[in-house]
Amino acid sequence: MTSATRKLPTEDLNDEQKEKLAELRKFVTEMNLDTPEAAFCTDIMLYRYLLGLDWNMDAVKDQLTKTIEWRKEAKPQNIKYEDLAQVTGTPWLFRHGVDKDGRPVMYIQIQHDTVENTEDVKKLKFLLLAYYMEQGFHTMPEGAYNFTYLVDFKNASLNMELINKMRSVLGGIGLYYPYEFVLILTNNVVKIWQRFLLLMLGG
Repeated sequence: MTSATRKLPTEDLNDEQKEKLAELRKFVTEMNLDTPEAAFCTDIMLYRYLLGLDWNMDAVKDQLTKTIEWRKEAKPQNIKYEDLAQVTGTPWLFRHGVDKDGRPVMYIQIQHDTVENTEDVKKLKFLLLAYYMEQGFHTMPEGAYNFTYLVDFKNASLNMELINKMRSVLGGIGLYYPYEFVLILTNNVVKIWQRFLLLMLGG
């Protein structure tokens, strides 16, 4: 089945899952959200939260509420690439087409991430990730609902400092974009490091 004809995951829910999705939709409706936040809460987005948090309704409602508060403040849908110039000077992160399942591919080249990792820089890096995520939502074909992250460690020195640097950036995705990425693929890394990095980054 091609990405053009693939069914939405919300079409294959069992009865219990349908009830939980309906409950979450009711919860969102009762929040009386402004237009930008209401537009974010599509059925496929609510499904991502349910799936990412193992259909635990208390956890889902709590995380979704936090995400909405963050979106009200950060307005990620309005992020402009030119406002992130401090962290876009080198090609350490960019969109790289789509994979065979239609998922947008995010390519991270560790060796090009040379900006000092201050707290302000960490925030800007996360906003850059958010920028690409928001753009990806609008170009994702029907039937796809997450991203592929391809992390290239070529010429990078693998140590705890590097891992913590990666985690400080990628680790925040799960807070406001649960289940947006299901694959983190590492190039040029031995198997034992691949597994460790996946665990560290929540993959």
